[in-house]
Amino acid sequence: MSMKKKLFVKVMLALVATLFTVQFLSKSVFLGNGPQIRPDAGSAVTMVLSGFIDSVTIPLARLFNASSTTSADQKLANSELKKITTGVYAKDAGNATYIELREGEVVWREYETTVDGKKVTVKIVDGTNAPSQTALENFLK
Repeated sequence: MSMKKKLFVKVMLALVATLFTVQFLSKSVFLGNGPQIRPDAGSAVTMVLSGFIDSVTIPLARLFNASSTTSADQKLANSELKKITTGVYAKDAGNATYIELREGEVVWREYETTVDGKKVTVKIVDGTNAPSQTALENFLK
């Protein structure tokens, strides 16, 4: 390859790398289309980079270790339920979680409230705080 072609390839690679860097920074670091930096820019960049790294490494790991990997469903099926509290049980397989709610075992508390002029009966687990009126209105919309 001649010197001009090598230089041309290097310049084009630099331009493509710059384009990807600008696209990444404009979405992850800056607010909207302005020059203001996000308050959580560090964590946003970290999250995007870890997502990119995972999107590259996970398929490679599956490619080279396809026979030794087991799915999350299989791991969950092989693990046992652990009691969290009365009527609530859970299984954890690292990248997947299964939660089982046994309604007959849970002690419920009911209360009535008014949402948009209608009386609504809300059923919550005994011992927990009732949701706020605005949270209920947003949930029931």
